[in-house]
Amino acid sequence: MSPHAPVPDAITATSCIVTAKSSESSENGASVATTSFRLPTALTWEIDDEVSLAIQEASKKMNKLCNDLDLFVHRFTKYGKNFIKKHKMSPDAFIQVALQLTYY
Repeated sequence: MSPHAPVPDAITATSCIVTAKSSESSENGASVATTSFRLPTALTWEIDDEVSLAIQEASKKMNKLCNDLDLFVHRFTKYGKNFIKKHKMSPDAFIQVALQLTYY
């Protein structure tokens, strides 16, 4: 599995197998779905007052945190991806080492 994959490979493979089993080929070789699924419907939630209040409080706290965020982006131009490639490092490993050295 790729470290950047949004889902494990087993899930992707299983999805492909299920899709392949649920389709047939048309005369020109294109896949044709053989199963029909119900259209998705909106979920209705029953939330009591306690949960509703907790959601409102969490939303207020999150908004306060977002409004209190200071962000500065520093563009580093001393070297870039060619340096990483030259030293045969993965970008992830390079960043991990940089973070560890920064912390140390």
